[in-house]
Amino acid sequence: MKRLRRQAVEVDFDGGTLTSDGGLVLLREVDRRLDPIRRIDQAIPDPRDPIYTAHRQAEILTSRIFGIAAGNEDANDHDQLRHDPAFQVAAGRTPAQNNYGEEHQPLASPWTHCRFENRIDSKVIFDLHEVLVDTLHGLPCPR
Repeated sequence: MKRLRRQAVEVDFDGGTLTSDGGLVLLREVDRRLDPIRRIDQAIPDPRDPIYTAHRQAEILTSRIFGIAAGNEDANDHDQLRHDPAFQVAAGRTPAQNNYGEEHQPLASPWTHCRFENRIDSKVIFDLHEVLVDTLHGLPCPR
């Protein structure tokens, strides 16, 4: 058994809450080492009022990038993915937070992803290219 934050993570095969995207945990570790999502988040302005914001921009970005990496390129896939425990963990939540209530809610909806993507303009795209080049520049070349 491994601990995730202060909660135990137990793996068994008797059903319950399931995911088919266990590789997202590995992808999360790659992000922790290279740090591209935080840097991408910093390059994208967030004009939203934090008082009325249910999802941090970094969380929206993480679930969107990981969704694409998992083969779910359409934002409408997030109608299901927002409840997936692997996506919850990848976005920095624990699956126990799927017990939605006042404090907790699912990840961002497809409509939130759409609004997020429509905020990206050509200046932001240029800044994102710089982040990508900076991230890849530090990686060793495969031979």
